[in-house]
Amino acid sequence: MGRNRQSLPEIELVSEATTGERAPRDPNGRPGRIAAAGVLSVVVVAALLTSWWLADGDRAQPHPPAEARDLDVRAPDKRARRDTRPPDLSLPAPLVAVERYRLAPGGATARGVLDSIGGLDAMVVANASGAADAVAFDPAHPDRLVASTGGSHASVLVGDTRFALPGAGLDLPANGRYEWFVAQRGDRTVILTVGDTWSWVDSPLAGVVIAYPVNREGATAVWDATSLERVDEHPFAGRPYQRLAVSPNLQAAVAITTTGALASVDPRTGAVTKTFGSVNPTVTGEAITLDQTGNVAITVDRDGTVSIWWVGDDRPLAVLRPGPAPTAAPAVHPAARRIAVRQRASWQIIDTELESWVERACELAGRRLTRDERNHLDLASPSHGCG
Repeated sequence: MGRNRQSLPEIELVSEATTGERAPRDPNGRPGRIAAAGVLSVVVVAALLTSWWLADGDRAQPHPPAEARDLDVRAPDKRARRDTRPPDLSLPAPLVAVERYRLAPGGATARGVLDSIGGLDAMVVANASGAADAVAFDPAHPDRLVASTGGSHASVLVGDTRFALPGAGLDLPANGRYEWFVAQRGDRTVILTVGDTWSWVDSPLAGVVIAYPVNREGATAVWDATSLERVDEHPFAGRPYQRLAVSPNLQAAVAITTTGALASVDPRTGAVTKTFGSVNPTVTGEAITLDQTGNVAITVDRDGTVSIWWVGDDRPLAVLRPGPAPTAAPAVHPAARRIAVRQRASWQIIDTELESWVERACELAGRRLTRDERNHLDLASPSHGCG
């Protein structure tokens, strides 16, 4: 209607009644012309109103499809709504698992990554043949096993000195209680009397040796590996630990207490900051180690059970249990990069690094999430997962 009115000249609208009563305005007294002009005005107005009514009626009728395809049917004062249809959500499980782990690293999301790749069976990287009952990882080659040379797991080599508990292949007299252990340096053997009963000795920190108590009433003791002097003021001395591991970057430590609880430990003070999870204190004792980040710990029980933990999470990420037949003790890489378990006449080497799990999941997924998929799943954008 607006366009029709603006396309015509403005005119004075009058009714028929006022037209008949109006005095003629022609000064020359020509009423015929005035009447004719009045009639013409009425006709023009009527035609205008008819055109207006027809135009409105035409707009009220639906247009044929052929004409409607070129029309914008949206309200002129509103924006078109965004297409909010969800994307195809048939996403590879490993892809989603990696995205969730990157968004919130922790025990649950790390376990999700491992589950998405088929568990630890998917992370077997090598098999080492041989019937040796005691093996260890070569620190320079994490996929290589070497025969253990200590004669017992209760011994540790620090620099050029080997520290061992009695019964570790050394021909030394026993007094009924293992209240001492020995330090061998070349041809020299030094007996270190400590006055308690010990079950284990290791060196979680460079330059020191820790002896662990055999029962709950005992406490740890620390020696300087060079001077062979006892260091009672050391942060890890006098603690109720039966095992201790320190991350290679020295920023984190985890202990197994004499009650079997796993505990996060402040490496600066030796104090427990948090307990999480637990193991059987009557069978635990073979090993505990931490990865470089201090987030993943591996424990090995005397019965051969291997558990992988996210530090702080009460449930292990994975558990490997020994077979029904007696097996040799599993081996763990010092930086928690690999574990080796006996499988009949060979040793199966398994990659336990979380980043390796992530890489495997990305290989299985074969692609990244699209922007729409990340938005629909409330994931970070851009992606911090695969690729």
